[in-house]
Amino acid sequence: MERKLSMDTQNQNFWKESITKEDLLRLCWMRRFQGDLRKSPARGTERKKVCMVPRLDFQAQEAKKQEKEETPAEEAKGEKLKARKQVAKASLVDMRPVTPEVRALLYDGFSNEDKGRYQYLKARTEKGPHEKYEFALASSWDYGWNLGERPLAEQG
Repeated sequence: MERKLSMDTQNQNFWKESITKEDLLRLCWMRRFQGDLRKSPARGTERKKVCMVPRLDFQAQEAKKQEKEETPAEEAKGEKLKARKQVAKASLVDMRPVTPEVRALLYDGFSNEDKGRYQYLKARTEKGPHEKYEFALASSWDYGWNLGERPLAEQG
């Protein structure tokens, strides 16, 4: 059985140009990354670097600062530093703490029995984001943030 191709001059030129363009792109890529190609590839023994928020040990820092504090001028500076640390410590916490009643649900029974973690998560989803967080974390949360706190006359 004979295969008929509908190749005219225009289609041939199109394919020719697209293949040439692809070859040029490959050549440009090779020239750009040629230095990287000469290096031997890593064997995967290196650990990948993960971006993490550094843990700050505020208690150890406060102990060091208290040892250094000896003069009244330094005590005033120490108080300012303590205030700054408290603000920094508060800013690292995005979510408000869970109430003891809701936390108690977590340790009561098994999820298989619709208790424990199941009840805890159900109770947490009943609260809105403005009740769980101090401020809107995502820009999409700005729309409707604290909407329930407005009087009904303004909402309509």
